[in-house]
Amino acid sequence: MENKQTITVKVESLSFWELLGTLDSSLEKIQNLIKLHGGSASMNYHSTDDYGYTITVTRQETDKEFTERLDYETEELRDRKEFARLSKKFSQPR
Repeated sequence: MENKQTITVKVESLSFWELLGTLDSSLEKIQNLIKLHGGSASMNYHSTDDYGYTITVTRQETDKEFTERLDYETEELRDRKEFARLSKKFSQPR
């Protein structure tokens, strides 16, 4: 049986402007983020779409996510085998 994977999940986005202000106000906002998401959460700057920060956490996938991933991988494998079978069948000259 396959093991659960460690995944990184986006949990929050902050606009660049939300962290502007005094150092005390920025510290308070960051401390609130730590309370919400834990000290091991990551904050990454991004400049696509809107300038700001993305907060992500790394965790084990849930039972539901694990089952969905296995179902998807099983279906994908089944589709690949079917494609290979049909390709072989219809690519042979008759």
